Amino acid sequence: MKKLTQLVAGISLILAASSAFSQEYTEEWRVLGPAFSKHMSKSGALITHRASNYDCRIGSWMPPGQTASDLEKLGIPSQVCSLTSHDMQSEHDAGRLDWKCDFFVKEIGIASCKFTKIEDVPTWSQNNPALGLQYSRRYGTHTDQVFGTFVKDSYGTSSFMAGAGRLWPVASISTFSVDAGIIGGAWYRSVLNIEKNTLSNRLVPYVLPALSITESRTGLGINVAFAPKTRYKGKHVVPTNTFMFQTTYLITSKKHATLLSVDVGTEKLGASVSTSF
Repeated sequence: MKKLTQLVAGISLILAASSAFSQEYTEEWRVLGPAFSKHMSKSGALITHRASNYDCRIGSWMPPGQTASDLEKLGIPSQVCSLTSHDMQSEHDAGRLDWKCDFFVKEIGIASCKFTKIEDVPTWSQNNPALGLQYSRRYGTHTDQVFGTFVKDSYGTSSFMAGAGRLWPVASISTFSVDAGIIGGAWYRSVLNIEKNTLSNRLVPYVLPALSITESRTGLGINVAFAPKTRYKGKHVVPTNTFMFQTTYLITSKKHATLLSVDVGTEKLGASVSTSF
C-alpha cells in the first residue's frame, strides 16, 4: 500500500511540473455534482437484512368441490407456501424465519400461515450524492486537472476524494468533446471487512483510467472512471469491476494566450493577453 501511495504522489507531481513549461492554456472551473456507479457483480457488497411478509397455506390439497376462492372466503390464503412445514421450522430455528400457522376447521385439515422471512441481501449504494470542484488547464495537446469532492461512497457513507489527472483529446463531434487519460489521488472512504461484514474508514490511494465528455453550449459534462477488480496481498482492494460517473458543470472559463516571447541576453521580453468567456 505504501508503494502504491508513493506512485500516486509521483504521478501527480510529474503532471503538475510538466504543465509549468506550457504557456498557452484555457483555465476552467467546474462544479462536480451528483454521481452514480455501476458494479458488475455483488461480490464485496455490504450484506443487509431484509424482512419479507407472506400469507400462505400449507400444502396444495383442497377439500373436494372447493376452490381457492372458496378458501379465501374462509380467510385461508390461496397461495401455497413455497416451503414445507419442516423447512419452515428449520429456517425458524436458524433465526431467519418468524412464522405462525393457524388451523382452520380441523376436519378440513388446512393450515394458514403468516410469516416473516429475514433474508441476507448483498447491497451496493449506486446512487451517490456528491458536491465538489474541479480546476483544469486545457493546453493544445492535453488537459491537466485537480479536483476534490465530497461523495456518498458505494456503502452509503460520507467520503472525500481528491486527486489530479491528465487527459488527451480523442474526439470532437459538433459541440461535444471527449478526452481520455489517467487520474490518481487518495480517497478517504469506508472499506468492508468481508469476513465480519463490518465497515471502517480508511485512506485509499488510486490510479484509474478516466474519460471526460463535455458539451460547450450548456457547459454540462460527465466524468467517467473505471476501477478494475484488484487484489493486494491476497485481499480485495476493489472486489468487483466498477464504473463511476459524476456530472460536471462549467462555471467559469478564461483563456491565457502568449503572443510574443523573445530572449535578449539574460532578459526575457514577452507580451500576453487573457480573455474570459
